Amino acid sequence: MLFSLPVSPFPEMQNCHGYAFGPNPDPNSYNPPWTKDIFYPDLSDYNAIGPSGTIQVGDRICYYGWTSPTQDWRTAIQHSAIVTEVDANGFATKVMGKMGAAYEPIEHHPRDIPESYGNMSPTQTFSNGAVKYNRIYYRHK
Repeated sequence: MLFSLPVSPFPEMQNCHGYAFGPNPDPNSYNPPWTKDIFYPDLSDYNAIGPSGTIQVGDRICYYGWTSPTQDWRTAIQHSAIVTEVDANGFATKVMGKMGAAYEPIEHHPRDIPESYGNMSPTQTFSNGAVKYNRIYYRHK
């Protein structure tokens, strides 16, 4: 059985982070001069869901492209989307997001994104043994 619920509460936002999470109170997060295009989302009202957590429709997913184990998450984040469908086991099967400011939102499988948005394996291990998650799901508090 699949459970689905579409669309963003922030359709006016121009890029994926704004579309999935809405405006960011941090003025440094915006891509000037645009006021609806942001570099990174405001995650302060969201909790990360651990790897054993069950995903729900309405959760958010963020994709990261890590270049070092100490990289700030704000520079690593590449894409955000909203979970629109999960299967009976709690795995996300569809997400909806914008693939850039010039495009309409599209629905896709969580692993079906351009390579430039990050590594598709669940984790990335660095030479020092540090492990970073490439996809992290978030739920509104």
